[in-house]
Amino acid sequence: MGYGVTSLITIVIDSAPPQRVSSTPENNQMYSSLPTVSIQLTDAGSGVSEVLYSDTGGNIELALTSGDIHNGLWMGDHSNPPQSGTHSFTFTFYDSANPINKGTYSGSYMIYSQLQGVWYVKESSKGDTAWQEVTSTSTVYLSEQSIDFRFEKTAGIDDAQIACTMKITSGGTGSTTLTNVATGEWSGTYDFQEDGTYVVEMKADDGQGTPVLATLVNIGTGDEGGIYSDAFSPTKNYAWVFIMLGSAFIIYGLRVDKGDFL
Repeated sequence: MGYGVTSLITIVIDSAPPQRVSSTPENNQMYSSLPTVSIQLTDAGSGVSEVLYSDTGGNIELALTSGDIHNGLWMGDHSNPPQSGTHSFTFTFYDSANPINKGTYSGSYMIYSQLQGVWYVKESSKGDTAWQEVTSTSTVYLSEQSIDFRFEKTAGIDDAQIACTMKITSGGTGSTTLTNVATGEWSGTYDFQEDGTYVVEMKADDGQGTPVLATLVNIGTGDEGGIYSDAFSPTKNYAWVFIMLGSAFIIYGLRVDKGDFL
């Protein structure tokens, strides 16, 4: 009588790569920061053996932090988190049955930093020491009709994505787009056609968050230049009446005599 050897084995045929369920980052998404990356993967066959991630911040080998190799969350920390701007990324995940049988997920994301900065204005004939900071609550006296505008960025995304403009919103019409003359700095000149009271909106906008706005008025009055935030000019007999409409300030200049206040 002969004897045979019988063995029972389980054969798993796994020709499909692991599948992504979700991840951080996702393609075309915006984040304030990205210190940690993660991806949820499934592989009903042999499971996931390894997950790698790369972007402009460097390369990361992700670790399985929850679940298992068939359905689990893989995470890793950036040692050099990317800064403001747009960044390309790639996840690469390998199958346990065959490392050649891998899947990838690629795209780009943005690290967004809210635009911040300061607006300045001066008469064109004056030097750099004449620049004056302006805000939405400033009252401005300027004695010339040719006016220089400047915006200095203190925080925000790439300069190439920022547009700086000035626009007359009351008292006349006209606008100009400022030029990006240096890193984080825009400047431009506008020639008003006549003396008068104008409301001018200065706007720095990155198309993503809240624009940086400032408003100035009373161009070319023939009086000594200056910016005043009090109700009355310290050197001239002018009173200013502020009327708020939404988020804009409309400001009217009224000539009065000192005796009117006695």
